[in-house]
This record gives sequence, structure tokens and C-alpha cells, in this order.
Amino acid sequence: FRRVLFRSKVTEDYFVTRADHKLTDKQSIFARFTFDQGNFTQPDLVPVYANVVDVHARYVTVQHDYVLSPGFLTTTRVAYNRTLMGGTEVPLGSHPAGLNVFNPDFPPTVTIPGATTIGPPGTNLLARVQNWYNFQEDFQIFRGAHSLKSGVSYSRVGTNIFNQLGALPGTLTWATIPAFLQDQTQIGRAHV
Repeated sequence: FRRVLFRSKVTEDYFVTRADHKLTDKQSIFARFTFDQGNFTQPDLVPVYANVVDVHARYVTVQHDYVLSPGFLTTTRVAYNRTLMGGTEVPLGSHPAGLNVFNPDFPPTVTIPGATTIGPPGTNLLARVQNWYNFQEDFQIFRGAHSLKSGVSYSRVGTNIFNQLGALPGTLTWATIPAFLQDQTQIGRAHV
């Protein structure tokens, strides 16, 4: 008897870079770029499939500060964020293609009450891209020990979703373990 352990795995790549530049005595600008990329892999309880989640994020910000007078400052900021989230089920071994009954890419999930569910659950099959745009203008007034800050901000978020829960592998269900052993399928369901 040989026991094989499958462990969860997390990888992360992250860095930030920033550049500051003084244009004049009254104006300065900075730009920042953030890169964040990682994934998480976790095998199922019965290690037939592993869930893999990928996140790729990019953030860009540019800001301009302008001192109009010793008592008046303006700040203009433009930002863009893009995040790609994806998930899939990866087989930890091979299986006959004839098992892909409901979905050409995955075999169905096998469910038997009292036993551990086997197969790809399909809840992790998704791809989503989110784009966030932001423009912000701030004004600050200084009078002695007091200050007043006001501004406007506009944001727009766009999300594209691909395959979210649209590619479920289907389910084969038996009412009991004896029904499974006698091949008395109770439910065979394709998720559409």
C-alpha cells in the first residue's frame, strides 16, 4: 500500500515601481506601477483533480501636484487597474475520454450519499476580467492653522465574465452505496 500526499501550492510574484519628478518649484508628478500575479493549487479531498485559481493584477497611477499659491494646492490623479481572475480543474492523472459524458473536457462528478464526492466539482471553472478607471481632482485651501479640502472623483468599472459556471461537468448520483455497486443510477444530470 502506497500513500501519496498532494499538497496545496501557492505562488506569488509582486513588485511595485514608482518614479517621482519635480517639474518646477510648484509642480511635481509621480507614476506608480504595481504587478501582482499569483496562483493557488489545491487537490480535491480524493486527489483525482486539483482546483487551480489564477489572479493577475496590474495597477497604474499617475498624479500631478500643482501649488498655485502658498494657500492653494491642486492634485490631479488618473488610475487604471486590470485584474484577471481565472480558475480551472486540472486532472492529477489520466482518465478515459469516454467518461466525459456531459462535457467534452471533464468527466462528471460522482456523488454517493455516505461517500466522498469524486471528480471535478466544476464550481471553479471561470474567467473574469475587471477593468477599473479613475479620475480624481482635489483642491486644498490653507488659511493659518486651518485647511479645507474638496474635489471630484469619477470611476468606471467594467467586468467581462467568461464561462462562469457555464462549463460544469455534470453529475452522476446514486441513492446509496449498494445502488452504486449495482449500477442503479438515480440521477444523471448535465448542467447547461
